[in-house]
Amino acid sequence: MQRDVEIFIQKLKTKLTPLYTLPNAPGGHDVWHVVRVAGRGERIRERCNLEFDLEEFEVAVWLHNIDRVHPYCRWIAISEELGESFKEAFERNVRAFFLEGHPFSAYSKERIIDAVVQHSKKDDEPGDSHLLTALRIADKLDRLNPVGFLSAVVGSGVDLPIYDPSHPFGEGITVEKYMKSVYDSFFRLLEWVPMLPSDNARSLIVKEDLRACINLIRAVGKQLAREHNVPDVIEGNIKKALGPHYAFYACE
Repeated sequence: MQRDVEIFIQKLKTKLTPLYTLPNAPGGHDVWHVVRVAGRGERIRERCNLEFDLEEFEVAVWLHNIDRVHPYCRWIAISEELGESFKEAFERNVRAFFLEGHPFSAYSKERIIDAVVQHSKKDDEPGDSHLLTALRIADKLDRLNPVGFLSAVVGSGVDLPIYDPSHPFGEGITVEKYMKSVYDSFFRLLEWVPMLPSDNARSLIVKEDLRACINLIRAVGKQLAREHNVPDVIEGNIKKALGPHYAFYACE
């Protein structure tokens, strides 16, 4: 059984790697993001006191961004146009990838699919499996450092301006699909710090890495204020995004 799982995972990686490579996937959701997220499983399991199978975790990680790659993102969009919800279309595509020769039990299979389909929801919920919680933690942690920060901006902001000149400091909208600029996406990432489900999860953030991201945002704010002759309100925005964790991560 263990050997069957290893063979299946290797075949899944071989199948998905070309799809998670440019031009099939945007930089923020490329194969390197997947590999980094997968590598966080063991530390999350130990530090966060979560009980989940590492093989299930690895499969869920490799499937979690199927909706971001071609041609699957297009198929999902077409399904939505025909009246199927995003969740239904996404789940159907995940199942299509997953059903081919998988060695997992029915219960494990459904747990993996549930984790993949629900990983991008806004908040953790009491009924979430430990696998889903771990996947959501790992996905967030991969963004809270310079490489992850920039890759997330590339992934979410390819069709967005860097900032809106009429509102240089944004409009406070950080909901995916409603953000109007790359600047907004900066704060969506910072908001993930208080959204992590526990202090144990936050302890996996490398403070110096996150501080580098915050200092970049500060530099952007200083430039926007100077060039548009408006008050620099960046620090207030950072404080709002980080909430009770502002002093620890943003202050010397």
